Amino acid sequence: MLNGSPNSRLYPSPGQIYLCRFSIYVTGSTLSTDFPTVNAFQSSLPSANGSAFVARIDTTQSGVASLGFSTYLGGGGNTSNSLGDIGFAIAADQSGLAYVTGQTVSDSSVGSPFPTTSNALQSSLTSVNGNAFLTVLDTYKGGTTGLVYSTFLGGASQAWGDYGQSIAVDGSGNAYITGQTLSGASGPFPTTAGAYQTTLNSAYGNVFVTE
Repeated sequence: MLNGSPNSRLYPSPGQIYLCRFSIYVTGSTLSTDFPTVNAFQSSLPSANGSAFVARIDTTQSGVASLGFSTYLGGGGNTSNSLGDIGFAIAADQSGLAYVTGQTVSDSSVGSPFPTTSNALQSSLTSVNGNAFLTVLDTYKGGTTGLVYSTFLGGASQAWGDYGQSIAVDGSGNAYITGQTLSGASGPFPTTAGAYQTTLNSAYGNVFVTE
């Protein structure tokens, strides 16, 4: 088991568990102030509304020694709703870098915003309803040195926000994310030149694919 009190949650997504080189990588959401952390980037719950978590379990070990890395990943939420940050999918490479995507609602209105790096594609939340995020963590390093890359990913989304639901990584460290966006003309989801589709075609949301 991997949880604290009151609870931790895995949502119905097969991408929340990933196996690579005898390690199991897990992401999800927790409301627990005593969620187990090891070599954590964030060692305390950043929001009473919940936080994403990222963990690596070493299958060659047993008991408490098998938890090689575990951290909260999130910010303080925002004043417009009572939502928390959620990890929906995770992948990893051979060096132990964990690539995580999900949804964050954390700006600077309550506590700290969702953590980003200086080279982030988007360094701030663009919708109180939520943005997708991409975070890369080195699970063999501890503390702030383990944050390799982190960015918001989204537009001025309505309703339930933008979120990343699946992720893959290639041998060169390129991340591929898919999910859903509700970001329309008032603040569109970021697209590149030559994109197959550059505008939202349904008020109920469109799928996105981002590399």
